[in-house]
Amino acid sequence: MYLTNECEVVWFREGLNPDDAADYGLQPVIAVTLNVAKMGIYHQKLYAAQDVIPLTNFLYEAWSERDDMGGLPDVLYADKELLEHYPLVEIIRELDPAGCIQEVVTRGDQSFAGSKRQAQKESLIAIDWHRNKKNPIPITREELLAVLNSNLFKYHRSVTSSMRMEGSPERRKSLIELKQRPHRSPAKPVSNYGIITNNWMMKQALSVPTMAVTQTIFEISNYGWIQYLELGYDTDAQDDDEDEDPEGFDYGYPERTTGYVWHNERPGFKDFIESLPLAMDKLSDLGMV
Repeated sequence: MYLTNECEVVWFREGLNPDDAADYGLQPVIAVTLNVAKMGIYHQKLYAAQDVIPLTNFLYEAWSERDDMGGLPDVLYADKELLEHYPLVEIIRELDPAGCIQEVVTRGDQSFAGSKRQAQKESLIAIDWHRNKKNPIPITREELLAVLNSNLFKYHRSVTSSMRMEGSPERRKSLIELKQRPHRSPAKPVSNYGIITNNWMMKQALSVPTMAVTQTIFEISNYGWIQYLELGYDTDAQDDDEDEDPEGFDYGYPERTTGYVWHNERPGFKDFIESLPLAMDKLSDLGMV
């Protein structure tokens, strides 16, 4: 998911490498997520990658305003990178001076990995057009993110309510036990630790191959300020007029000047090919490129 300079949000079916996003003037969106283990209860907010993420406030809101999350947990599972690069322990001590959180664990089990995968899917709720069609068109980036985060907040609260009535017997029992447990509210923070976007937060996006020189962007659905896109190959590249979107959605397709782009190349493969004493057209005739 990315933001445009025109205060729009775009989503790519296959993902988009951040290097390509920069070429098109797109800004990555970071989803910060907290959930109750094995319960399907999520608290999630979206931030622009260029902004400082107010992690202290995010955790305080989750444990104080979301009564369905049960307040401070006994154990907090976290990405090891978050613990290594940011003052997470100091944040926890400030929010939990009584020591309710007994352990911060980075060796997540299968349910932790599954929660991370599900969190990526949860973020799509924010751009569901049925939830946005009655909203006024955002005119600033702050308004845009506020609308998306409001969608997430309302949705996640409604999911918890529906689970109480329609969830499995085991899930309903767990929800009752969570509700009956004394709500342990966090202390109001004095400081506001923020975290800066790091590459580890975009591991999945960085794993997407950079676009081949012949690839371009195609539109799947256009809802005005919400766009669903995919990567493809332009079979009519010689017709410049057809490259322009009739609705005015056009990134200008930057020219690439880096030479050949090797799709899914192996480390060192490009250097090896370029070191061969054969012209590129001869390699092509041999079916090597």
